[in-house]
Amino acid sequence: MVSSMLAQMSRTRISKDDFTEASEYLNAMRGRQAVVVKRALLFAAIVAYARPFTENEDKLGRATTFLKASLSRILNQSEQAQHDKLLSLRDEALAHSQFDRKPIVRVRGSSSGFLMKGRPFDILAEPINLELFGSLCSKMERHCVNQLFDLNRKLDALKSKS
Repeated sequence: MVSSMLAQMSRTRISKDDFTEASEYLNAMRGRQAVVVKRALLFAAIVAYARPFTENEDKLGRATTFLKASLSRILNQSEQAQHDKLLSLRDEALAHSQFDRKPIVRVRGSSSGFLMKGRPFDILAEPINLELFGSLCSKMERHCVNQLFDLNRKLDALKSKS
């Protein structure tokens, strides 16, 4: 019981740090940056935000594989929709390259050459509400801090019973 609570506590702290990192990237986007830098910052913010909700490996059991969080209790409808969109973007276009996000077609070809056309994916063209995204990061950070204190109280209570 204690080891699973400590593992959950470790994942929660790692997740809190991920949400803080995502917030830092979003805050850096507010300055005057080249488009490529803004694209990289948004890419990094989404990846950092999504880490707690994707499977993380720890064969030694030092941290749980996911952040324990009941999103329906933490997020309102618009926040949940933004959360789902961010995780979908991470899965379909940032961590992986799904064809639907980066379609390519062969227009014509011959033995001496070919012509293909495609549409590169641009994260800045996605309808992401950056203010709402920042609010999500803050809300999830607060959840992690509250969960850390709750787990710590439970561990202390177990320790005092022994």
